[in-house]
This record gives sequence, structure tokens and C-alpha cells, in this order.
Amino acid sequence: MPQIFPQDMAQIVCSGPTGSGDVWNNVFAVRAILLDDIELNKIAGRFTTFYGALVAANVYPQDWRCNNMSASRTQAAGNQRRDVAMNVGQPSGTNQPFPSQIAIVLSHQTAFSGKSFRGRTYLGPNALAARAPDGTIAGSVRDAIKNAADALRTGLATDQHELLVWSRKLASTTPVVAAKVGPYFDTMRSRRSALRG
Repeated sequence: MPQIFPQDMAQIVCSGPTGSGDVWNNVFAVRAILLDDIELNKIAGRFTTFYGALVAANVYPQDWRCNNMSASRTQAAGNQRRDVAMNVGQPSGTNQPFPSQIAIVLSHQTAFSGKSFRGRTYLGPNALAARAPDGTIAGSVRDAIKNAADALRTGLATDQHELLVWSRKLASTTPVVAAKVGPYFDTMRSRRSALRG
């Protein structure tokens, strides 16, 4: 049985090719009432800016693209899904990739503690340029990701939307109030806490 989302929550999925033939995707929860063209274009604009900042910070390897955003919700009355084309990418060049399972973890924090009140987005695959000499995530890259996440959150709020953490266990949403990027790379299949320190 599909998960029923709150009435005012849309699941946003941004996706695209990695350059190696794989497809990546990131899932976000955003407060959205209508999912009409006006709302979709505003939300897509905010995510375009977010991924554009990550591209500029060399988070992603060459030939990485973000070319689609889908917004959907599953409610008792039925499914609703809309797609928007996006055009963000890391051009061909010398930005060589890590192995595809390596990712930087962006943690979405709310005003409450506990697993049901925090979320994660695995940003990957990553470029070797995102790595510091000691093997951790470069400080400038961490700062750029945090700044981009903060700008995404405040931009969505300006448009009367909110970035949310969706808890399946509680079947509820909680607004995101802060972003955190830890110093260590993680694997996209790992269940351990990647955010130490």
C-alpha cells in the first residue's frame, strides 16, 4: 500500500545522469498546496540554484547533470505527479569522479531531537576535487554545501514553502531549521551515522 502524505506535502525528486551511465536522485519533502505551474516553477527555481551552487563548488564530477524535478504526493484521493525539466550540470573537463557509491551527507535538522525529526540527503557521486589532502571533505566544499542548503531553505520559505523532514513512523512532517555537513565521505548504502564531530 502506498504511503499517504500529509495534504500540504509534496515529495520532490531531483535526478539526472552521472556521466558514467548511472542515474542519481535526491528526495526532499516540501510544503506545497496546489502543485500548479506557479508553485512548481518557484520550487524548481530554488532547486536549480541549489544544485548550481554545488556544481560551482566542485561537488560533482564531470558530465554530471540535474535534468529533471518531479513533484508528487500520494493521498487518499489518489496520486498527483508533475515533472519540470531542469538544466544544471558539470561540464566535461578534468573534474574526475570518486567511485559512484561515495557521497557527501547533507543532514537536515529540525527543532526536535530523535531519528524521526532529522533527514539526510546523499549528494553524489562526488568529484575528487571535493576531497581535502587528508581525505576528508574539503572545508570550502562543506561550507558551500551548507550555504546552498541554507539558501534553499530560506528561499523556499520566502515563496511560502518549507523544506520538511517527513517521518514515515509518525506520518507527519517537521520544518527543517538547519543544515549540517560532516567532514567525512560516506557510502550511499551505509546506515551508520556519518556526522561525527
